[in-house]
Amino acid sequence: MSKGKTDPGTMKKKEQKERDFEQLVERQRQTIYSVCYLFANERQEADDLVQEVLIRLEK
Repeated sequence: MSKGKTDPGTMKKKEQKERDFEQLVERQRQTIYSVCYLFANERQEADDLVQEVLIRLEK
């Protein structure tokens, strides 16, 4: 395969991984927020922590 071209199978896997991650976030966002709020005791700080958790999970 030449440089610059992406294998269609690889693209499908990447798209599926993105959809799976989005579904995980939808299902677990409130739980993640609740745990973050327990640590932060402040809404804005909990929101920031949620973003950090989701960024790290996505990697």
